[in-house]
Amino acid sequence: MKIAIDARGINGKLRHGVFSYTENLINGLSQIDEDNEYFLLFTTLRKKESQMPGPNKNNFKKKILRVPDRDLPFKNTLLTKLVLPYFFKRNRCDIYHAPSGYYLPDRNKTKRILTVHDLRTLKIADSYFPQDIKSLFKSVKSADMCIAVSDTTKKDILGYLNVSSEKIKVIHLGVDDRFKPINKNENGLLTNVRKKYGIEKKYFFSAGGVPRKNVERLIKAFSLFRYKKEFSLIICGAGSNGPWFNRHQDLIYKFGIQNDVKLIGYVSDTDLPLLYSASECFVFPSLYEGFGLPVLEAMRSGTPVITSNVASLPEVGGDAVLYVDPYNEESIANSMERIVEDGQLKQILIDKGIKRAKEFSWGKMAKKTLEIYSELA
Repeated sequence: MKIAIDARGINGKLRHGVFSYTENLINGLSQIDEDNEYFLLFTTLRKKESQMPGPNKNNFKKKILRVPDRDLPFKNTLLTKLVLPYFFKRNRCDIYHAPSGYYLPDRNKTKRILTVHDLRTLKIADSYFPQDIKSLFKSVKSADMCIAVSDTTKKDILGYLNVSSEKIKVIHLGVDDRFKPINKNENGLLTNVRKKYGIEKKYFFSAGGVPRKNVERLIKAFSLFRYKKEFSLIICGAGSNGPWFNRHQDLIYKFGIQNDVKLIGYVSDTDLPLLYSASECFVFPSLYEGFGLPVLEAMRSGTPVITSNVASLPEVGGDAVLYVDPYNEESIANSMERIVEDGQLKQILIDKGIKRAKEFSWGKMAKKTLEIYSELA
C-alpha cells in the first residue's frame, strides 16, 4: 500500500492533543510496518523536506506541498481541490489519512480516512477556536472511514449525523512512556522541578487555560477547600498572554488565595511528567473532552486523579479515579478533602490508576489504525 498522512500537526512548537496523536501514530506505524510506503505531507513555501519532523526510515518519505503555512481564505480549497488530488494521482496513493481537521480532498480512487477528536462546539457551545461544523460534517459523510478517539465521540457523531455506525471505528489514544512514577532514587528531579516553579508546599495539580477546562470553578473550589493553607494549587496551561490569564488571576485575588494558587503557563515535555509525579493529586474538572489525555498521563505517573463525570472522562478513568460534578464547586472541594483525609483511598487510586493506564498504548492505537488501512485498500 501507498499511504499518505497529513503530518502538519507535528510541525509545531507546542505539544497538544492532536500533536501527540499525530506524532505517535506516525512513530507507531514506523515501528511496526516496514512493508508499506508512507508519504508524510507538510505545507510550506520555504523549508526543505529534510527539515521536517518525523521518522527517517526508507519506507517513510517526507513530502512538501508548496502551499503557505499560514491560514489563508483559499488554502483549504487549493489543497482539497487541486494539490492533494494531484499528489494522490501522481503517486498512486491507496490511502489518505487526516489525523485531524475539517476538510477532506475530493473523492477519487484514494480511500480517505478522517480522525474526529471531539464535537465540543456543538456539545457545550465552546467558542474558543470554534469548530467548522459544517465542513466537518461534510467530510464525515464523504469519508470512506472515520476514526473516533472514544466511544463518546462516536456517539456524539451519530447523534448529529445520519451515518452508518459501521463507518466510525473507535480507537483510543495512548500515553507517552515519559509519564511514569518517579522512584526514590530520582527524588532530586522532583525537588528541582519544585524549585523551578517556586512550589514550596504540597500541591494539587491541574491543566488548562481555556474555558472548557473549567479553571474558574476549580479556583472557586480551592477557595472552599478546608486545607488550602496547607496545600497549593498549581495550574499549567495557557501562558500569561492567554486571554483568560488575567480573569483567572483576578479571581484568585478576589478569594484571597494569591499565595496558594499559581498559574505557571506552558511547561516543557521534560517538566510535565515531574509535575504530575510530585503532586498530591491531579484535578481535572473539564466540562467536555473527546478523550481526556491528561487523565491518562496522570494515572500513568502514579498520581491519584479527580475528574468530571461527563463526556469521555469516565471512559478513560474507569473505576480508577474520583468523579465530581464539574458544575459544582463543593463537589470538587469535597473530593480534594477526601484525598487529604483518606490515605488508603489515595493509595487505592494510585494503584488502580497505574493498572488502568496500562490498558492504553500508542502501539495498540497504531496497530488498529494499520488494520483499517488494510481493510480499505
